[in-house]
Amino acid sequence: MRATFKRSPSEHGELVLGLLEQGGLLVLDDLTPDRPGADAIRDWAFRHPRVTATEVLTTPRTSTLLFARLQCSGPSDPSGGDPVSVQ
Repeated sequence: MRATFKRSPSEHGELVLGLLEQGGLLVLDDLTPDRPGADAIRDWAFRHPRVTATEVLTTPRTSTLLFARLQCSGPSDPSGGDPVSVQ
């Protein structure tokens, strides 16, 4: 699933988010920092309304994405609504 999610997060992202509790953390490693061109996983992580993400340089040639599923409340979203805070 990891390779599939990294290549097609728009297809598999909701499934992955469904596996995380609100405030849960997902670690996605073995990425190339400063990769030229479009990068589906980074675009998804940094633009998804129910995720906050940061990228950490682990070596000069590799990085890791850390995703946290945001706390939600309200009826606008099946998981609970608009993001309000991260625990």
